[in-house]
Amino acid sequence: RILLDGVDTLTMPLPELRRLRGRRIGVVNGLSDLVGRRVGKIQRRVVPEDLFPTILEMGHVKKYTTSQEVDGKSLVKLLAGKPSDIDPQRPLFFHYPHQWKWEYKSEVDFLSTVIVGDWKLVYVMMNTVPGQRVQDGVPFELYNLREDIGETRNLAAEYPEKVAELARLLGARLRGWKAPMPIVRATGKPVPWPDELLK
Repeated sequence: RILLDGVDTLTMPLPELRRLRGRRIGVVNGLSDLVGRRVGKIQRRVVPEDLFPTILEMGHVKKYTTSQEVDGKSLVKLLAGKPSDIDPQRPLFFHYPHQWKWEYKSEVDFLSTVIVGDWKLVYVMMNTVPGQRVQDGVPFELYNLREDIGETRNLAAEYPEKVAELARLLGARLRGWKAPMPIVRATGKPVPWPDELLK
């Protein structure tokens, strides 16, 4: 028997939850860290995409077809406390190219992110649109999650090489997914891929 609880339930202690900056559905310490958090027996970050291969393995499903590549990894060994081949440094990607509600919310809308190890890069797409910038036209936010789980200190200016590394990784994944990007009304063109903004 397999029981699945919703991913919107609390997966970390309340004091630690209070330190998080963003909404739980967003990429700014939201879903990307609440689901991608080291919890319980799983001492590494996991994502919702890991549920599909996990359920298949638990159900002993060997033959199946999908319409796209399976992004996640089975968590069965981790849940059993056994060694797993899941790389703890694997990149985790999140893409929200849309607006959730009528009014713009900077910590939820038009964001993409990648987490690799302790580093998290957030691509703030609205900061690339003239006249719509929400933070001085700075398109990237970089955080060290081990030292700053609340994402209070943007380290992008201090670590430009890390920003470039993660922006290239994120851009390559989004292109590989053929991910939709928001269209700028004034130009009729999509916002740039994150790595297109690198100098």
